[in-house]
Amino acid sequence: MSKRHESEAQLPDYAGWEPDNQDSAVNILAESEYDFIDAAYEGTGGFRYGTYLIPHAREGFYVKRQQYSSYTNYVRPAVDAMVNPVFNKAFDRKAFVPGTETEISGNTFNNFIDDCDGAGTTLHEKMWDVSNIGRRHELCFVVMDNFPDNMQPVDARTAVEGRVFPYIFIRTAQQLEEYELDRFGRAVRIVFADVPERVEKKRGAGPEYEERYREYTAEEIRLLKKSEDGKTWEIIDAVRNPIGRMPIVSVKFSRARAGKLLPTPKMYDVCRLSHRIYNLESELRELQRKGVFSFLAINGTAQGSGLTLAKDNALYYPLDHNPPQWIEQSTEDLRAYMEDIEKQENKFRMVLEQNGVTATVTEQSGVAKEWDFRAHEAILRQTSAAAKMAEFEIAQMYQDYTGEVFDYAADYPTEFSPTATQRASMLYDQFLLNQMPEEMRAYTVKKYFRLVHADDNIDVIQPIMDSADMALDDQMQSMAQNDDDG
Repeated sequence: MSKRHESEAQLPDYAGWEPDNQDSAVNILAESEYDFIDAAYEGTGGFRYGTYLIPHAREGFYVKRQQYSSYTNYVRPAVDAMVNPVFNKAFDRKAFVPGTETEISGNTFNNFIDDCDGAGTTLHEKMWDVSNIGRRHELCFVVMDNFPDNMQPVDARTAVEGRVFPYIFIRTAQQLEEYELDRFGRAVRIVFADVPERVEKKRGAGPEYEERYREYTAEEIRLLKKSEDGKTWEIIDAVRNPIGRMPIVSVKFSRARAGKLLPTPKMYDVCRLSHRIYNLESELRELQRKGVFSFLAINGTAQGSGLTLAKDNALYYPLDHNPPQWIEQSTEDLRAYMEDIEKQENKFRMVLEQNGVTATVTEQSGVAKEWDFRAHEAILRQTSAAAKMAEFEIAQMYQDYTGEVFDYAADYPTEFSPTATQRASMLYDQFLLNQMPEEMRAYTVKKYFRLVHADDNIDVIQPIMDSADMALDDQMQSMAQNDDDG
């Protein structure tokens, strides 16, 4: 330890003020862009624990700054704005007898719509997950699998009762381990990280978790593990691919890079700006704390055991010394930080606008602000179209697995402007004024009814529409009977 200067001899001992351990700080450039985007969206990882705060070289209170700093999550509402309007209302998903408008009953796909993953998740909910991840990463993988042959039920009823029919699950860019493309840029082989397996590597040492991987091609599906040196694959299990093509739907929201499978995620730049604002707000708070806890500087030598200041005592200082003064943080430094934060927020809104999301800010009391995010109609239509196309591919894969044959319809929304409902209502009004067969009129009335009551629970309005169908059937039968009697 270096010898202290003589003038410091009577000063308090600041040996305990050593700089905090800054090893917890995370270099975001060393993280995958997808992990960083997810942390910004979820408010987890380095944003949750303060390890994304960049420490100063001589900072002595890094751990304390991690504790009092908070992350303002602008990323989640921005991403949700590109997805939620598509899925915030339930819509029809139906399987029909091919070439007709007759709904199929007794097949398992209707049950798949209600439970697509074996965990009770509806297809509507799962497609929200797919679209949300896709909007963050520009791509999301949907994989379909089925139970092995020795577990297949004898009929559809048994399959439904035991939930023994195909299921889907999501794989993300982080889980992509390897892939191969053909000369047209289409994936012909994909390897994803799978669930680790407990294995006993050494006798008596107890089980350990070992990484597992799943390889998909048009011919086979293999369970793999890496060799000891990590350079080759070892096959643990392999089964024939029953559908003759990779059971994977790639839901993309932008083009992949040349010769690559993964597109460049546009949200990464947005998250980097959010990270910068997070650090600036933390540093501004640090300056504010220093301003609140200013300290007294006295030009002289400390005497006695210490100095106590209160409202009921006085401070004496030698006449030949300058009077004491409070050392406070310059307001110019605070103003500079506030201006920089505002500049970064403007950049944040500009980049979001380039990605198709409008962010408006309303000033509240003090420095508080209210952010509002709205996706452009073109972005919402793109989300809707991509999800709908993926859902049709999922339905086709389901038929390949089960042998069930049907036409599929998913009534995804296509209008998202504020006046879309009004325009549709006017169109229905004009249509209903015309003369038309009762079946057509009843169908239009049902669509009109659903539009008007779009905010109501589907479980409430569905029985009403069913009763309208029954009334129409009774009316048609009565008309037919009258014709026969005549």
